[in-house]
Amino acid sequence: RYSESLVIEYREQKKLDAKIVRLGEVLGAEVPLSVDKSWGKLIFESLMSRNLELDDDGLKSTYYVHILDAVYGMIKAQFSKDLPGYVYSIAYPEPITDLSLAYRLQELVPESGQIKFVDSKHSELNLDVQVYKPAESLAEVGWLPKVTFNQALSQTVAYNLDLVKAGNIGES
Repeated sequence: RYSESLVIEYREQKKLDAKIVRLGEVLGAEVPLSVDKSWGKLIFESLMSRNLELDDDGLKSTYYVHILDAVYGMIKAQFSKDLPGYVYSIAYPEPITDLSLAYRLQELVPESGQIKFVDSKHSELNLDVQVYKPAESLAEVGWLPKVTFNQALSQTVAYNLDLVKAGNIGES
């Protein structure tokens, strides 16, 4: 949020037309996995035919967006002159829990293992920091996601399946 505060302050001082866009986690074709994030780790585990391990109860939720919807939303935010505010969210309207993601992965990748719940390494430290914080949606200026979450997830899985088979994705 520090960088957002700087942009807001600079915008007000210099009377600029600056906007802040908060993206959900980006999915889609040509989007490589981030195995250090829970969604990337789950997709990797499913592609490796492993059990899908969820932290705690699996109810941590994440906002997602398809890469093409993200690009279109950023262009819409940048070039729409009549936007009333300056902080916008570009993501599907509802967050997806890790548990829901795991069930969808089991449908997409039948070789996926079972869903297992494990104690979070961070639960004692209470480090559950929400990186993405929803703001006003760009829907007010005509932006709506065109690609569904299931389509975005399918494209991400298909693209990364080829990378896993080629040995180009491993655990960090």
